[in-house]
Amino acid sequence: MYNPILTIARKELSTLFSEKTLILALLIQLFVVSFSSLLIVGLTSLYDPEALRGQTTSNAEIGVLGYQEKLVSLMEEEKINIHYYNDLQRALEAFDRGRIDAILTIPDDIDPGGTEIIRLTLYLPESDIKGTFVVMQIKESLSKFESFVREKRSHRIDFTPITLHVEKMPKKSAKYFEFIYTILIPLLVFTPIIISGGLVVDFITEEVERHTIEVLLTAPVSLPQIIAGKITTAITIVPPQVAAWLFFLDLTNTHVANIPTIVLHSTLIALTIILTGSLIAIEYPNRSTAQYIYSLTLILLFTTSYILPDSPLNLTTRLAAGSIDPEETLTHLTLYTTIPIILYLSLHTKITRSNYTLRHHISD
Repeated sequence: MYNPILTIARKELSTLFSEKTLILALLIQLFVVSFSSLLIVGLTSLYDPEALRGQTTSNAEIGVLGYQEKLVSLMEEEKINIHYYNDLQRALEAFDRGRIDAILTIPDDIDPGGTEIIRLTLYLPESDIKGTFVVMQIKESLSKFESFVREKRSHRIDFTPITLHVEKMPKKSAKYFEFIYTILIPLLVFTPIIISGGLVVDFITEEVERHTIEVLLTAPVSLPQIIAGKITTAITIVPPQVAAWLFFLDLTNTHVANIPTIVLHSTLIALTIILTGSLIAIEYPNRSTAQYIYSLTLILLFTTSYILPDSPLNLTTRLAAGSIDPEETLTHLTLYTTIPIILYLSLHTKITRSNYTLRHHISD
């Protein structure tokens, strides 16, 4: 049985993978998923090296000039391999050749109980990653030595410090959890959604700009059916992508809860975005103008969505982490089902009323 909507959808799907933008986006997402663990480690090391403590596979090789018994013993406790040098030039040569990872210079006249400022100089490699791991290993030793010096010099304080009683120290959040569930998973879920909205804008505006919609309208198909077919194409590609990325993460030992619910949630959000893009394309048949307005609308929608207790991004995070109960999930899904229905009714009304207007754009 002939169905004009499905026929148009199949036509668009057959040409969809010739879209370079879509192919590039898929490759980028595949790269992000494939190297998610590496990205997490790299990003974590940039702003919280302490989170990677215990993850290194080898101990740092530190060249030391000078000697301070307490500091050296603290470094040895941290399993740091110490190489002593009498000359900075020789230490720098070993550093340049990769024999040591860093150089620490210790003044010979250090007096932990004295009054002078203790100045230590640490030479690190230019590589951010290697430098981060070196700092991570030596940081604890230097912090303990600082505490040791402060305790030695505490007799110089001529007043009693205020004692603070903290009942519950705030715990540091798990950095891996933050990256996976608040950045990586929402990124993989919402990228196909944003792309699909942009595709439907292209589908509609290109038909107008190329005047091919005139040919379509000569067939036994109405303008609402043409738009519905293009919307069907755009929404069809979202669930498989989202499901594939989430299952891929699950296979790489990154547990993702509620995958079917996340796919349903993302489909509803995608339908909202696609219908919004369709409304924009109908109102502004010029491709550049429509894409510009679509981009601004997306920014506005995602910014204002944070007013809600659970924005679409936050809801995705909670679903993936399994930190939401079924009743609350149902409430949110009901809300996100209502919005596309309202948008579809608005779109259908606008298409019906603007049929003549769109034809006028074609003739121009």
